[in-house]
Amino acid sequence: MEMYEETSDLILSEPARWLLHMLQMDSRKHIAIFNLAIEILEGQRIEEPDRQEMSVGLEKHLELEKQSIERASEIRGNRFVKENSGLSRLMEIWSDDERHHHRTLQRLRDERYTRMNALDAYTEYRRTAFEQLTNEIKKLVSR
Repeated sequence: MEMYEETSDLILSEPARWLLHMLQMDSRKHIAIFNLAIEILEGQRIEEPDRQEMSVGLEKHLELEKQSIERASEIRGNRFVKENSGLSRLMEIWSDDERHHHRTLQRLRDERYTRMNALDAYTEYRRTAFEQLTNEIKKLVSR
């Protein structure tokens, strides 16, 4: 993250700064995914009330994503967008992201998020494997 912030100070062009900001936002999303994975691996449990809250929030967001996908389709059909390859590519990225988000939210809504079962015969093996995975993810986050 620091690299993006340091680099953005060197870029004078506002459009170029926005492009860099897009990449930075993606990296922040990846860090959030890694942090959630670490919490789950370290035993943070997502209980039923949390799941209900997530479900309601995800349902509302799914509706927003659906509207955004429809709007993206309209904008991408605009003659001026079609004639400008850079603008067209940006709108394509946005549209693809919205469709991807929609599919992701649909899948995540129904997933299970559980920690390791202490009575599991493979607990020690799994604990070691989870610790190794957690350390690998922490390294990615700290980059």
